[in-house]
Amino acid sequence: MAKAHWGRWGLAAVVIMALLALGTSARAACALPGKSEIHFGGTVSLTGVFSDDGKWYKQVYDLWTEQVNARGGILGCPVKMTIYDDKSDAKTVVGLFEKLITVDKVDILVSPWTSALVYAASPVAEKFEKVLVEGGGCSEVIYSRGNKWIFNTMTATGNGHALGVFNWIKTLPPDKRPKTVANIYAESVWSIASADAVRFFARDADMRILVDEAYSLKTTDFTPLVQKLKAANADVVLLHSYFADTVQIVKTMKELKVNPKLLWSGAGSSHTNFPEVVGDLAEGIVTGSHVEPWMPFKGNKEFSEAFRKKYGKEVYDYPAVGYAALQALEQGITATKSLDQKVLQKYFRTASFDLIMGPTRFTSTGAPSVQTLVEVQWQKGQDGKWKRVIYYPETDAYGLGIKVKTGDIQYPKRVFN
Repeated sequence: MAKAHWGRWGLAAVVIMALLALGTSARAACALPGKSEIHFGGTVSLTGVFSDDGKWYKQVYDLWTEQVNARGGILGCPVKMTIYDDKSDAKTVVGLFEKLITVDKVDILVSPWTSALVYAASPVAEKFEKVLVEGGGCSEVIYSRGNKWIFNTMTATGNGHALGVFNWIKTLPPDKRPKTVANIYAESVWSIASADAVRFFARDADMRILVDEAYSLKTTDFTPLVQKLKAANADVVLLHSYFADTVQIVKTMKELKVNPKLLWSGAGSSHTNFPEVVGDLAEGIVTGSHVEPWMPFKGNKEFSEAFRKKYGKEVYDYPAVGYAALQALEQGITATKSLDQKVLQKYFRTASFDLIMGPTRFTSTGAPSVQTLVEVQWQKGQDGKWKRVIYYPETDAYGLGIKVKTGDIQYPKRVFN
């Protein structure tokens, strides 16, 4: 009996020792001294006015974490991801970023979505000297106040978002070019910057601005604004808008029979589910895109396929650049074999990165060194399926000679039915 009793306890001891050895081995596999994991942390808007995009960012962050841990972590270190809901509020962002740094003791900061919230987070990163590689905001005000710790994987700054459509307009014969513009923008950091640039682009293209008006993100009835568009009857309407407000403006334009020759939406129509929400009103709407799923840059197709498999939908460009920010962080940590913020900061200032939207370097301010937006248009094929056609430019902006144009623009766009 005693022998059997010892046998059971002996077996248990062997199992416990094996488990302890396995845990020690797992910790030892992390090549960063004193670390058993790498703790990433940030905020996204899961509620509030920016939540339409924020929820996609959260999905991308979860996907990346799952992928990294499935391949053994970074330098053998598992990744832990803490993401808080910032409620689309700048003050909440500040408080949560301070909590992430001082209470949660995160190793690496993760970006919120939209320039207004990145603008709020960046002084916190500066104060605590923490690197923030972000794919959520591109407005110049983020990079014009002497930031030393922030880097942006978006492929255009805020004042460049409408540049592509004006460059395309200038390719038209003079007698075919649109002559007038309506410039509509939300009262938000990115929208204001993007609309401000249009005033220069329009003047350069010899176009008159007939309507130049802001609206609050709290607006629920766009009838008065669209009535001004109807009265002006501009050839081109530019919406520096987000998803929910774009949907409402487009629906109101249909109700009031406002049909410009060209309708551009800076951010709102980027969503791959945009046609599902507005139906045939999506036909002919154009926008700028940081990256499309088929583009042959390193890891882009694999990322797009993995997102589709996990979430059952096609990813669009904004959360994709959020994923790219995590790619850059992984490459930086791997190359330096360090979580030391000063070591990482120096590396990001000088290194090149292979990201899903193409080869990337950062300027001295942390902004992207090359602006690579492509212009796309929603078109419905004869088979009834929606597609995003790249109509401008012909080839990539990196000088790699990659043909990016996939079709011709419908211009003038079809009228709303």
